This record gives sequence, C-alpha cells and structure tokens, in this order.
Amino acid sequence: MKETMALSATTIPKTKKKRNKKKASALRKFMLLFLILVVILPILGWTTLTLTGMYLVGGEKIKAIETSLSKGNIYGHEGTLVTVNQMPAYIPKAFVGIEDHRVYKHYGIDPISLGRAIWTDMKDGQKTQGASTITMQVARNLFLSGDKTYTRKFKEMAIATELENKFSKEEILNQYLNNIYFGNGQYGIEAAAQYYFGKTTRLNDPQKPVINLSEAAMLAGMVKGPEAYNPLKNKDKALKRQQVVLNRMAQLGLISKQEKEEALQKEVAFISKTVKPAS
Repeated sequence: MKETMALSATTIPKTKKKRNKKKASALRKFMLLFLILVVILPILGWTTLTLTGMYLVGGEKIKAIETSLSKGNIYGHEGTLVTVNQMPAYIPKAFVGIEDHRVYKHYGIDPISLGRAIWTDMKDGQKTQGASTITMQVARNLFLSGDKTYTRKFKEMAIATELENKFSKEEILNQYLNNIYFGNGQYGIEAAAQYYFGKTTRLNDPQKPVINLSEAAMLAGMVKGPEAYNPLKNKDKALKRQQVVLNRMAQLGLISKQEKEEALQKEVAFISKTVKPAS
C-alpha cells in the first residue's frame, strides 16, 4: 500500500511536467505562426511589391514623368497640365470622394478596399473588381492595359508603391486628373470640361468660366464607366451617378448639405455635339 502511494506521488508531478511542456510547446508554435503571418509575410509581400514596382517602372519612366511635371505637360498624351492647386477645391474632392477617400492615409494600396474586393470576388466568382486606389489607377492608365486579371492587379499594386515612393500625393493627383478617360476621345479633366461644358477647370481664367460643383460631380461619376455614364449618351444614368457622387461627398464632409442640395438642383447644360458611337 505504501509502495503504491509512493509511486502515485512520483507519477503526478511527472505528468504535470509533461503537460506543462506540451502547453509551452503549443504556445511557442502559436507565437511562431503569429510572427510569420503578422510580421514576416507582410514584410516579404511589401518588399516583393516594391522591388517589382521598381523593375516594371524603371528609372527612365520616372524621370520622364518628373520632366513632364516640371514643364507643366501631361505625361502620356498631349495637353497642358492643370494642377490641383489651380482648380477649385471641389474638383479634386469630387474624385477623391467617389474613387478613393482614404487617398491621404494609404501608401498606394488600400488594405480595407482590397480585402472587401477579394471577399466579393470569392463570393461572386468574378475577377478583381474594384479596390483600385487613385495611385493604382494612375499606374494602370500610364503603364498597363485595362485587362481585368489578377496579374494586372498585382502589377498595379507594385507600380503604385513605386509611384508613392517617388511622388507626393499632390503630384499623383495631378497625373490622375489629367490622364483619366472621359469618353468621346477626351483624356484629362480639362479636356473633358471644355468638351462637355465649354468651360475650364482653371481658376481665374479670363476667357472661360470654371466648371461648378454640379458639373465636377458629373465628370467624377464618369470614371467608373466613361461610356455607361456618358451624359451625351445616357443623361439619366449620368445624373443618377452624379447624385451618388454628391451624396458621398456630403457623407464624407467634403461639402456641406446645403452645397449638395444646391448642386443637385442646378441644371447641367451641355455643348451640342454629335455623339460618337461607343468603341
């Protein structure tokens, strides 16, 4: 009896030690997995994106963009650059509000929008929808095709990181606004303002009036689908999209509720043109 009790007394501590060792081992494995998932993989991913972006863009292309900006030209096509500080504030705000309201908070890639888009893709079984920040759109417009593939989306993100490293947010916005396609062969916000409204985006222009908030919101709404929301072809659809833009701007505090209501009530007048068929 005494021998049995002695044996039990020595066995219990050994069993506890084994359990403690297993717990410690499990904790170490968990911490290692956590370190890999939360620290190492993101660092490797970001490094891969950065190096790929440097490779895809290259120093010569960056210098070409810098030269165009310094000369006041638009990189990618003909035209005179109109910078955001030469425009009324509501013009860039309209585009930022509807396309990338966290533009000043991210480094070319918006993890929140990207995660939401990936979830939507998985749920609907579609390829890379949305999630392109303004910087990523600049990358696509200047250096890539419009194909909706995962490879192109990766390249977009890679080039965006390089653009963010080389240019300020203001310079990126300048490239963005002056390179967007607005349908009917019009590239850039200034060309679109003149084509659709016979106006300018430049403040204090002695020859032409500047586009108002209502018109700026309509142009911002066209980015999602230049043909689908072309006001000369689908005016009702364009007006509904304009309303979405103005509501979003008010929701984000970019304009007041009164400014939104006044813009919604303002009638938009277009220059009479022969509408070009969709290509």
